[in-house]
Amino acid sequence: MTNSNYNELSNQKLVPKRSEPCQSLAEKSDVTTYDTDSGDDSAVDIADIWLPTEGTKQEEPLSSKKGPIVEIEKPGQTINPKTKEAINMMKSLPQGVTWDHVEYRGHTWSVVPKDLCKAVHRVLQKLCHEPLDLYDAKYTLHRHTPEAIARMQKCYICSGSRTTPTCSTHPGKQFQRLNRETNNQERHWTCCTTVEVVSRKSKRKPGCNPLDKHTFEDLEGLAANFDFIETPAPITGTPKRKAVVLDCEMGGSRFGRSELIWVTVVDFYTGEDLVHDFVKPSTVIVDWRTQYSGVSEKMANGLEAKNHFINGWQQARELLLQHIDSDTIIVGHALNNDLDQLRLIHHRVIDTALTIPRIMGKKHSIQCLSLELLSKAVQNGTNGHDCLEDTLSARELLIWYLRHPDEVLDRTHQNLREYAEANAEAAIRKATLAALKQESQAESILPSKQWTPEQRALLQQLLATGLTTRDVVAECARVDQSKSV
Repeated sequence: MTNSNYNELSNQKLVPKRSEPCQSLAEKSDVTTYDTDSGDDSAVDIADIWLPTEGTKQEEPLSSKKGPIVEIEKPGQTINPKTKEAINMMKSLPQGVTWDHVEYRGHTWSVVPKDLCKAVHRVLQKLCHEPLDLYDAKYTLHRHTPEAIARMQKCYICSGSRTTPTCSTHPGKQFQRLNRETNNQERHWTCCTTVEVVSRKSKRKPGCNPLDKHTFEDLEGLAANFDFIETPAPITGTPKRKAVVLDCEMGGSRFGRSELIWVTVVDFYTGEDLVHDFVKPSTVIVDWRTQYSGVSEKMANGLEAKNHFINGWQQARELLLQHIDSDTIIVGHALNNDLDQLRLIHHRVIDTALTIPRIMGKKHSIQCLSLELLSKAVQNGTNGHDCLEDTLSARELLIWYLRHPDEVLDRTHQNLREYAEANAEAAIRKATLAALKQESQAESILPSKQWTPEQRALLQQLLATGLTTRDVVAECARVDQSKSV
């Protein structure tokens, strides 16, 4: 969000639903609930829908025909069975239904038609990721053990871990300077000549003054700060949302960790915003990451002064749990980071970063996917960064996925083909380098006659550009480039 957007928000109490006047869909329809299940306890009152808009738009009805059930695999390609079933279910969705739209920040956002909710929810259930997929994507699936918590401990002096052999520091004053040759911001100290590049990815160098021992964080406090819980099971008579979309913004705290500073939750079917608030951080923020989070220190101080905030990640998690249980499907983009910030273990997840097939050579961020698939420019420099816009973008990407099964299938085939080619090329490269290393050790610089044509072609290419493996490069440097390989 831009400063003006936040200034407008700061003049009103930041509470869920209707922080701006809008036209409710209930005014346009005599339908009063979205029931995605057979029971009435799951009904969602669409009179509570809120999205900032001056009105809604309607799209022309699609064909009334249902899409055909087809064999979607190509020779030599195997699609995940659940994905295969979900795509065929999407092709079977009733298509003679009008989709409503609402506007926010110059873009139109879809509202799932009431008649499609049950069918869409069945597809969403198929699209939820398997535990192994979540594990591979670095989702937290279990509570941290005491041993894992101990490995997280950092030294207050040098920021080292339990495996850092010695503690050291700089007694002098620290200052930063721009290196005009490299255009990098550098960190200097008055006590020595050490220079560090200011970057989250750069590794810190030891200080010039060694100390006797580390001073580690309190283990009990660290365990409390990383106290993960599993989403509670459903309770009879307490209806929760069937599917929500979650997005969090984080700032940088000490030791390079991230800290929750904004949380947004919307209902997947209606687009109603359930939570959209600044989160007062539980620890000191050293970098607000305003370019990415949309939150500045001045903005945060203003919202705190007006008492417009959620008090820490614990309260943010409590607010989310008011709307969900373990049966709720949570949608998001790179959702593992958001759930980690809320210290929440949830197993019914649809991560658009995993669901939408990745195309090689193209970025897979929510900004790039929104521009490519939705023709929506989000997170741009003109309008600034908006957590609600990010949340709606992740939601719209999944809706695009549901409504365009043929395009999804094309991307899936392209993804499988590209990764098969990449894996084959990697296998040839690995075998070639291994063979070349073996011959190098035998003091022979001529390639084996048993090499395949593919390996020979790759070797010619590598010899022309230079190999990256140091010991292989040393041997190949003596090869007469004019010789036929």
